[in-house]
Amino acid sequence: MSAASVVLEAVWKSYPRYAPGERTLRGFVARRLPAFGGQELRWALRDVSLSAEPGESVGVIGVNGAGKSTLLRLASGLGRPTNGRVALPDRTASVLSLGDAFDLTLSGRENALTAMLVAGLRRREAQQRLEAVMAFAELEAFAEAPMRTYSDGMRLRLAFGVVAQLEPEALLLDEVIAVGDLRFQAKCMDHIRDLRERGTSVLFASHDLCRRIVGAGVKPTRQR
Repeated sequence: MSAASVVLEAVWKSYPRYAPGERTLRGFVARRLPAFGGQELRWALRDVSLSAEPGESVGVIGVNGAGKSTLLRLASGLGRPTNGRVALPDRTASVLSLGDAFDLTLSGRENALTAMLVAGLRRREAQQRLEAVMAFAELEAFAEAPMRTYSDGMRLRLAFGVVAQLEPEALLLDEVIAVGDLRFQAKCMDHIRDLRERGTSVLFASHDLCRRIVGAGVKPTRQR
């Protein structure tokens, strides 16, 4: 791997463009094998390259639909680029991937435990950190409630509570600092700043540079 903690090199991502509701065999094959069907492709990302050194914060800023979330999902391992290379350190934490792993039938506490195990913590260590997760997320009163009763904001707060117990070499965030009130946002940004000071690379996506990053009290070292 490069000396940089996070590397995206000439990344392209396409999806097939097809008429909604198309159920023919030819349509099915074309969706699975676009080249076979000669189907038009919709490009979500075109030749994107960036890197974040240890302790550096890179902000990906763009309007809705610009491909920011697609880029972070690829970086989180929730998909593969059509072309290009994505390289990350082994200890990479992503609120995206943690949140997607939540089971709606389990309680908040059970989901937090599972997320920490998925992130690489040993069971005993994860169990010891459960109370700290719920406290950071400020969800102690809802720890035993099933995840299906959580709002989207509560789920993201729980995911960030898990991240707060990890020591990642790289941290990937997608608009999640918008969760909660200004006090909770500032709390999250303080934690991110502490991670950066300890050498964590941060890749952050937002459509609002001033309000989400500068307004929260942390300036990225580089913006792309």
